[in-house]
Amino acid sequence: MKNKEVSIILLNWNQWNETLDCIDSIFEQIIDIDFEIILVDNWSIDWSIEKIEKKYSSKIKIIKNKFNNLFAPANNQAYEISKWEYIWVLNTDTILTSDCLSWMLDYLKNNSGYWAVTCKLLNKDMTTQYHIHRRFPTFTRLLFGLVYKRFKTKTNKPAVEYLYLDKTFDKDFDIEQAGWACILIRNDILDKIWWLFDEKKFPLFYNDVDLSYRIWKNGYKIRFLWNYSLVHLKWQSTWKLNFFWTIKYIVISSLLFFKKHDLYLDYIFTKLSFILLFIILNIWAIILFILWKITILELKERFNLLVKVLYI
Repeated sequence: MKNKEVSIILLNWNQWNETLDCIDSIFEQIIDIDFEIILVDNWSIDWSIEKIEKKYSSKIKIIKNKFNNLFAPANNQAYEISKWEYIWVLNTDTILTSDCLSWMLDYLKNNSGYWAVTCKLLNKDMTTQYHIHRRFPTFTRLLFGLVYKRFKTKTNKPAVEYLYLDKTFDKDFDIEQAGWACILIRNDILDKIWWLFDEKKFPLFYNDVDLSYRIWKNGYKIRFLWNYSLVHLKWQSTWKLNFFWTIKYIVISSLLFFKKHDLYLDYIFTKLSFILLFIILNIWAIILFILWKITILELKERFNLLVKVLYI
């Protein structure tokens, strides 16, 4: 007999093709569990809703936003109307190649010390995908993580540690930060750790970091299961965002994360580093403005980011 246990939360923003592929794979692969799908559409303008409703209007719940409500607030909308015992936050740029949900659910049922679980993420060519699951950020890890993006070397130990490059993902282990692409959570824990995502502080980035940190901070654990996987196409929505706007959210979110969780040394060193960096970039921006290379609005954006960092 099927158990009505899992609310699957999906978020769509101008990627109807990927979203339909994701939903198709859910219905194809998940057989032994009765579940509900709650899809939030963030004001897509690519006819997403019409195409999704045409195929699945009778099988899923759809929330239609009249503006882009960003990642965390939109997922919280779905969580607010979810009914069942487990919440599965799943990116719509994922494709299930097996019934990984059944195995993750079974693990949580049989391991009371764990309150969330995730699985292996695969690239389109079925190789292991790194950099999504991570250890918690520190100033040192963030700094060397940026260096690693430019110079990919295993001698960069803080980056290797931060990005779990010291793991081969061929065995189960307790994971610090479960990536936003896939995380199954016991619904009742969310009352104990104050909601799903902190949408006020982390509307777009670091919401998954904060969620994972709150789980661990309150004495619970997250498990990574290596033998169960899904394909993650990666960055299907994020790449569509304005680059400067994206950087602004990442910078602000990192500072707010350290400040929220009383990680004062990481907060101070990160803030001082950003201030120094943005002073240099703003001097360069003034030169570009004088040379008519950027507009007054672009110049103001850069100064506003520096001011924002100063006051966080």
